[in-house]
Amino acid sequence: MWSLIWGGEVSRQISQAREIVASSKRSLDDVLFCHERVMKELEEIRGIHDEKNILTEELDAT
Repeated sequence: MWSLIWGGEVSRQISQAREIVASSKRSLDDVLFCHERVMKELEEIRGIHDEKNILTEELDAT
């Protein structure tokens, strides 16, 4: 009888652990998606900043 109860508890804990892993994976996927988007925006901003600096230097040179 105890082995049946113990086996059920182990099964419940494994199921709970799988749910936590799935939830964590979804959260990580969301974070990685947001990170990728922010990095692209940062790259665009840096490009704009570099262009501004080039134009400023050209204006200063004239």
